[in-house]
Amino acid sequence: MNLELFEKYMDKNHAFWIGHRQVNKKHALSYTNASWNNSQNDLINGIQYLYGPNQYEAFTSDSVVFCADDYLERLQNDKYEFVQLASHSFSYSHIFDSLVPNATNSYDTLKVYINSSKIYANGVNAIGMNLYCCSACNWYSYAYLGGNYVYGPKSSVLSLMGCTKVGSMLDMPAFYQHLHNEQTMGQAFVNWWLTNYYRTMTKNKKICWFFGLTIIGDPLVNFFHCTNGSCKDQITLISYDNSNSPLSYYLASESITVAPTSGSFTIPMGDHCILNAPTVVIDGEFLCPSGSTLEILNEGCKDNCDE
Repeated sequence: MNLELFEKYMDKNHAFWIGHRQVNKKHALSYTNASWNNSQNDLINGIQYLYGPNQYEAFTSDSVVFCADDYLERLQNDKYEFVQLASHSFSYSHIFDSLVPNATNSYDTLKVYINSSKIYANGVNAIGMNLYCCSACNWYSYAYLGGNYVYGPKSSVLSLMGCTKVGSMLDMPAFYQHLHNEQTMGQAFVNWWLTNYYRTMTKNKKICWFFGLTIIGDPLVNFFHCTNGSCKDQITLISYDNSNSPLSYYLASESITVAPTSGSFTIPMGDHCILNAPTVVIDGEFLCPSGSTLEILNEGCKDNCDE
């Protein structure tokens, strides 16, 4: 990954947090290869617990549409906000078992490979993903899949779950129930480790299959995040508050006015202040001494909830 791709990722992540990325909370996709056609309650349908039993689509190799090209097309469909793929994989390539025309059983298949460069060029409209795909998040590998899903120039993905080695997540319902309860990707992952399913497994099984799970992207993404509760229309600042951190970020949908009632609005040395609204007005004494910085942006926040 180069600096330009990382900057693009940070831009889309920033856009999400200030409400410029619509959150539809409506639909998820589960796409499962032939080896797991019998995993109905876990890999295939476990994702129903994210948005609801009527708010997802599940495709397996038994489906007439199932194939590598269909998967790539669905990645570009903006109705899916979260995508889960179960596919045999290398770090740089997925393996799809597409049924041979007129096949007599599910073992009469053609193996089709989707390499990471195709993912990079194709793009993804979902903001979250879970890859049940061995080694897809092995970031030591050249052109690893997880990085191409998240950092590709046509990708909207902000947070992706996957594994750095052989193995992946199981007990999907528990994980998606945590996400449904408005936990972040990272918190849902932590709580998934505490499930009874994990606790009942042997130590060797835990290490062999689950160690290596990781998140690529932002672990703080909440798939029910809306800015309408935290985005104020107007903000008036009468003094500078540096009690929390050296960075103070003020964000409004309409305007920010700096109007100290006494003294001056002074940014302390070493602090960085960001004022982000379509209209920014400084009315009164304002000091930004050497060693402190001020940044004015005109994006403003929006209500990104489709409810």
